[in-house]
Order: sequence, then structure tokens, then C-alpha cells
Amino acid sequence: MSDATKARDAALAQVAEHTEQAWKFFACNAVYNMGGEFTADDVWAKLEEMGVAPPHEPRALAPVLIRMAKVGVIEPTDQYRQSRRVSRHAGPVRVWRRVSQGRLF
Repeated sequence: MSDATKARDAALAQVAEHTEQAWKFFACNAVYNMGGEFTADDVWAKLEEMGVAPPHEPRALAPVLIRMAKVGVIEPTDQYRQSRRVSRHAGPVRVWRRVSQGRLF
């Protein structure tokens, strides 16, 4: 494993550790209820629609998406789209796909 990969994984673990449990629950629920293909922008929009206040750390969604992929609910595609979020400055965001209809909890 490269030093860059180790640094990325450590940063993601730290973000996940310091994100509020309640927010992670709502984020997992939002991801679980996404259909077909979606991006993080779509999840953020869903959370806003649900009335969930954003976390203190704007990178908090990444560990949630990775966790949901590890448990087999979603999978990454090889596609990227331009972000609609102003804070992302139109940068590329990965397209994810819902693959499991099983129970989350």
C-alpha cells in the first residue's frame, strides 16, 4: 500500500470517527433510499430534503459511501459527473449505483 493510500485511509477514518452518529445514520438512510445511479450531490440534496443539518466536516459523506459499498448496498461506476455544489467548484464526482435491496439495519 502506498504512502498516499495510507494517508487517504487515515484521513477518511478520522473524518468518520469525528462525525456525529446521528448524522451518519441519516446519511446511510439517504444512500440506502437512492435508486439507480446517483452522485454525492444527490445524497446531499436528499439530506437537505430530509431536513438534516450538514455535519461540521464537509468530507463526512465519503466514509459513508465507502461503508455502504463495503456492505454491498451500492457500488462505484467508472463514470464521473460535474458537481452541482458550489463548494465543489464543478469538480468531478463519482457516479454510484444502488445494487442491493436488502436490509440496511
